[in-house]
Formats: sequence, C-alpha cells, structure tokens
Amino acid sequence: MYLPTARRDKHSSGFTLVEALVALAVAGISLAAIANLSNETLRSSLYVDRHLALVETAQQIIAGFPSRDQLADRALNGETAGQRWSLAVASFDANFVNPGASARWAPKKLVLTVRGPSGTRLTIETIRLVEVRAP
Repeated sequence: MYLPTARRDKHSSGFTLVEALVALAVAGISLAAIANLSNETLRSSLYVDRHLALVETAQQIIAGFPSRDQLADRALNGETAGQRWSLAVASFDANFVNPGASARWAPKKLVLTVRGPSGTRLTIETIRLVEVRAP
C-alpha cells in the first residue's frame, strides 16, 4: 500500500524565482547607485585638488608681484610648478575719478590668470595703488 504523502504548504517552500529576481534587481540598482556616488565623489576630489594647486600657484605669484614703484603698464608671463600664468598691468579707469585732479596715488589694475596642465583656469583681478611721481 501506498501511504499518502504529506502536502507541503505553498508558502513555506522558500523563495520563488520571481522573488529571487526582484531581490537581485533591487541589489543591482543599489550597487549602481553606490558606484555612481563613489564616482562623483572621486571627480569632485580631483577638481578640488586641481583648483587648490591653481590657488597655491596664484598665491606664490601674488607674493612675488613687482613692488609699487616697478608696476608699469605691461604684460608678464611665465611658468611655475608646471602651470602657465600671465599678469596684465594696466591703468584703472573709473568714471568716478576726476582725471584733471592731481592725486598722489593712481590705481593700477592687475589681472592674474593661472592655467593648469589640464586646461583649468583661475583668474584673479586686483587693484594696487601706485605713487604718482611729479614730473
């Protein structure tokens, strides 16, 4: 005689194929999001490193600016720490200054541009006062 086999409950037999596929899909999406976040963090870190290198070079160049009595309207350029730079010195023209008035000091506009090896660029504009010499 054959004994009847006990029927198993449908819900206690483990995961179905659909449930396993859904779990794999959720895990895949989660891993893709984590990889994307990691990639963006790495890119941001590289950008910050490049920008800090440009800022450090700009600070070195600013510290070595010519003295006030040597500032003349001209352009200077060079290379420091593998980064090319240019400095343009020009008279600062402002419509609020009376050109006919005699003044002891005259403003000069200095524009410093530093370009990194990757092509990133940093531009700093500043004003320096230069003593006007009597003719």
